[in-house]
Amino acid sequence: MAKSHVLSGLVAKYQEVSSAIAEHQAQIKSLQQSLSDLKGSIRLFDSEYDLRSIQPKRPYKRSTIFTHGESQRRVLEALRDAVEPYSSRNIVDKILADKGIEPNSEVVINTQKRVVSALRSLEKRHLVNQVGSDGSALLWQLA
Repeated sequence: MAKSHVLSGLVAKYQEVSSAIAEHQAQIKSLQQSLSDLKGSIRLFDSEYDLRSIQPKRPYKRSTIFTHGESQRRVLEALRDAVEPYSSRNIVDKILADKGIEPNSEVVINTQKRVVSALRSLEKRHLVNQVGSDGSALLWQLA
């Protein structure tokens, strides 16, 4: 009796996965046709254009931790509260603690990427300065 429930569940899952594969294959075929059409259009305008030089865009992954513009605000808040220069990891730890998010490796890595990007943007706007390193990490403070 238990085998029939397990088997029916597995068959249903098999149907679901094979259906998803068929949908994605159809989508891939459609995208390949669109790409072929675009290649032809590019060649109409410039027959010598090197299509191999076109790099695919990296897909943007929306942050689940920060809202729009929040990462820079949080970085500035963390540096305002700091009595000495902070590393990006110190900033990540402070932000996660302030937001009440339990740090695990994936959350820390993703937040670290956003924080470093925010620090670079703030540095270009002369709002923060890189003031050295503590061995493996750069140290930052408000300008």
